[in-house]
Amino acid sequence: MMSRLRLVTFDIMNTILKTKRSIGQEYLDIFSTRFGIQFESARVDQEFPKVFKSMWEIHPNFGAAAGISAREWWATVVRATVENAGVDMKDAKTFDDVSKASDVLFDHYQTPAPWTVIESSRMALSVLKKQYKIGAISNFDERLTGLVKELDMQKYFDFVILSRTAGFCKPDRQIFNLALEKAGETDATSALHVGDNLTLDYKAAKEAGWNAVWLCRDETERATYPLDATEVVADLMDLTKLPLFSQGLAVPP
Repeated sequence: MMSRLRLVTFDIMNTILKTKRSIGQEYLDIFSTRFGIQFESARVDQEFPKVFKSMWEIHPNFGAAAGISAREWWATVVRATVENAGVDMKDAKTFDDVSKASDVLFDHYQTPAPWTVIESSRMALSVLKKQYKIGAISNFDERLTGLVKELDMQKYFDFVILSRTAGFCKPDRQIFNLALEKAGETDATSALHVGDNLTLDYKAAKEAGWNAVWLCRDETERATYPLDATEVVADLMDLTKLPLFSQGLAVPP
């Protein structure tokens, strides 16, 4: 039997925050303007997910267990991505410039400049914060803590859990157990997790014994993976209409 809901946690990337431009556009801007290195941004957009997936399989969770720094982990991803996109890494100067560019990119992505808060996120968090403990569970590195503060989002969260500093990442149920601990809760059925990734957020939370809601803004994708109407929303403000929130929520007009 489900306990009264007391804790709501959110994924961050593509649930609360998103990048203003594509990875390829951000990379090209820095590589071309600062180092004179050219490539097709579309190629980077194509290669980045493949490289990221491969690197995650070799050194998961941004290299935490292997003693690799997040900066070094991302530098490897950047180098492989632009090389696959056609940059000649055999040239010593180019290799050196790519390494410098990866440093610039790492610092760039810990500033608000490339990010935007997804519309309705602030309102949804503000409404929920009045009645529930609110947390964030993100597969990300240490930069996110400062980024959340700089975007003035810290005020909505009672805690933010980053996979790299926690030592385990979604879908590991340990990261959900840690969230319960931080919230001072012991009953997983009193907790709800919301995120845009069907596997890492929705399914992982369910397997950890939590309630879960899949945030899916794409109508076609929602139709492809049909869930109960009480467990999928197209917008974060739709959460306030779910029967999980039995007490009702005061939503601004």
